Amino acid sequence: MTPPRLLIVTPTLDTGGAERQVTHLAIGLAELGHPVSICCVDEIAADTAELARAGVPVVELGGRSPSTRARALPRLTALARRADVVIASNWDATFWGRVAAAVARRPAIAIEHAVYREQQISRRGKPRARLIAWHNRVLDPLTYATVACADAQRAVLLAEGVDGRKIVRIPNGVPLGALREAAARGATRAALGIPADARVLVHVARLTRLKNQRQTLATARALRARLGADVHVLLVGPGEDQAALERETADEPWAHVL
Repeated sequence: MTPPRLLIVTPTLDTGGAERQVTHLAIGLAELGHPVSICCVDEIAADTAELARAGVPVVELGGRSPSTRARALPRLTALARRADVVIASNWDATFWGRVAAAVARRPAIAIEHAVYREQQISRRGKPRARLIAWHNRVLDPLTYATVACADAQRAVLLAEGVDGRKIVRIPNGVPLGALREAAARGATRAALGIPADARVLVHVARLTRLKNQRQTLATARALRARLGADVHVLLVGPGEDQAALERETADEPWAHVL
């Protein structure tokens, strides 16, 4: 049986977690024998060499605004027609990807990554919650399945009108080999000044408000108040909040911003 051709539609490719997950997914599907391609509705902002090595082509539509995305819809629809299944990951690719799949008469799968809609805002800081709820309600009848990576997403999706029978929970996969290589190269406890027997919280994500590192810091402070001084926290990942987090934790040697 010939493996189905897959088109993965994503807003962009960069160093964010959801975008990295798209890369891992595409490479994994390609290794299973599926012809896979990726379409970025916006832009490619990361090195795609590993995708090229896996035989996964990447197309950029350059849709920086709703109007330019609308003008790119015919091109996206043409890409969908070359595929057997369209996988749309993350807002607002879950909108444009599913619309293109419907026009091309291809089954569509949506992948949801968010739990807190209030943290999903536009480039200008405007809330997107109502718009995302509207697009899920309208496009769900045209969607074969919606994949949630966490149980907490189910309630959000149900409230937005997604058919519960179509919601499938699939936790994000991680490339263990790459993680082991990174761990071997990373800083040791001794290098960071962390005692060998200390409890350590690790928060790996972009250092940005959306990832809520300050909640992790608050949790660590509460644990230290309860358990004592052997609790440390690592905030790992570059981002626009790095300098601010370093300032906020300057007097807390148990908090490490890496």
